Amino acid sequence: MLTAWREENQTAPTDALIFPTTRNTPMRPENWLHRRVHPIAKALGITVPINFQILRRTFATNAQGGNPKDVQAHLRHAAIGTTMNLYTQAIPRECDGWSTL
Repeated sequence: MLTAWREENQTAPTDALIFPTTRNTPMRPENWLHRRVHPIAKALGITVPINFQILRRTFATNAQGGNPKDVQAHLRHAAIGTTMNLYTQAIPRECDGWSTL
């Protein structure tokens, strides 16, 4: 992907940032959350604080229908127990969307 970016931006200096801020400094993850994710969460009426930890745990919980080893690989956990015991939360049957079928 970096090679493709360089090919598309051949006039960019060799030290150019891929995701620069308006001040041409690296974008910090916290700023990205504040500028991009928080406004979307607010527009959707989500009132709980959103951070990268919550996004990772939400991903793990929503991926329960798939292969746990794949989820472990996506989250880059060394042990499957971390993925299944700490990140993945049980979804009650009445909330899984299947109980009404």
